[in-house]
Amino acid sequence: MKFKHFSIVAALAALVVTGCTDDSADPQPAPTPEPPKVTQELGNITTNTTLEDIFTDPATPDYRVSADIKISAILTIKPGVVIEIAGGKGIEVHAPGFVSAVGEQNRKIIFRGKTQSAGFWKGLIIYSSNNATVLEHVEIAHTGSAVLFDGVKAAIGMFGAGGSPAKLSIKNSELHHNAGYGIYVASNTQFTGFASNKFTHHAEAGLYITANQVQNMDGAAHFSDNAKGGIEVFGGVVEGAGEVVWQGYHYRFSSGSLSVRTGWKLMAGAVIEMPDDQYIEVADRPGAYIHAAGTAEKKVVFTSITKQAGAWQGISIYTGNANLLEHAVVENGGSSISYGVRANIYVPFSNRLTIRNSKISNSGGYGIYYRSSAVLNTDIEQVNLFESNPSGNIYRD
Repeated sequence: MKFKHFSIVAALAALVVTGCTDDSADPQPAPTPEPPKVTQELGNITTNTTLEDIFTDPATPDYRVSADIKISAILTIKPGVVIEIAGGKGIEVHAPGFVSAVGEQNRKIIFRGKTQSAGFWKGLIIYSSNNATVLEHVEIAHTGSAVLFDGVKAAIGMFGAGGSPAKLSIKNSELHHNAGYGIYVASNTQFTGFASNKFTHHAEAGLYITANQVQNMDGAAHFSDNAKGGIEVFGGVVEGAGEVVWQGYHYRFSSGSLSVRTGWKLMAGAVIEMPDDQYIEVADRPGAYIHAAGTAEKKVVFTSITKQAGAWQGISIYTGNANLLEHAVVENGGSSISYGVRANIYVPFSNRLTIRNSKISNSGGYGIYYRSSAVLNTDIEQVNLFESNPSGNIYRD
């Protein structure tokens, strides 16, 4: 009986405790579901705008461009953003606007075609001269559906006409699979920064650039699988306040000759290809000289595009400053006559040249032609290699 009495008391106590709970508390509302993420459509940028990374998976574009758009305000693009462009459409950047697209090594900003094949969309044209236009850790692919300007197709075109030529800083970025050039750097435009960029699989060269902008490139760029090699150069003047350095890349001149009007230093491995019947002259200017010092493994090469003997005019030295060719190759020059003589290298008057450990070959006449008043190293025939110069190795007038 005692056990039964205890059970009844315990049950009553439980009922009392249960009855003391607060029945007046409101039930917690269910959380509001987030709206589904969708790819956003981009139009003209007329007010300052920031593009956020919507999807973490780069396979899904964050933004889509379905018509040509103009950027005339500040467009900031965050790391990881993927922009997909419709066929034949392009993006233009106009003053006072600019683009600040700064990605990260593992979260690149990507501009690509809706169909991922070369020549699908038009490309990016920069008209703005604002110094803040920056591309870092950016990838641009599938451009070249149409000419940007000047008859040129490119992933990026820097417009140079008018009073405000384009400026651009591009670093740690990759341009690939474009049906034209990687970047077209028109006359009067300017790289404000250029470092560690990669150019692959272009129908033209990786870069199409004026001669006076080559000096703004660093030595860490990569060029491969481009139909016309690394860099195509136009605008034939090398000038500046001091020595101008060209890194050890492959340069092809599209037309015209080259006049060197300041110190011109060519790093080991540099290759200069010249058009037929054109020349390189080191001009009679204060401070003008050529310093082309390669190594036994990485020579500095001066040659013709066509690789035919006697195709281009060669190198003429018109300055008495310290000119040096060492571990160099000069070939296929001597297409025209200077003072009645064809040669790969011509040194007139009392000008100077030191040339050692170099190969001079396949000229249209002599290897080297110099006037009696010119100053060359006395061991020139002993320390250089001469081949296939039909008129002779050296002619001293």
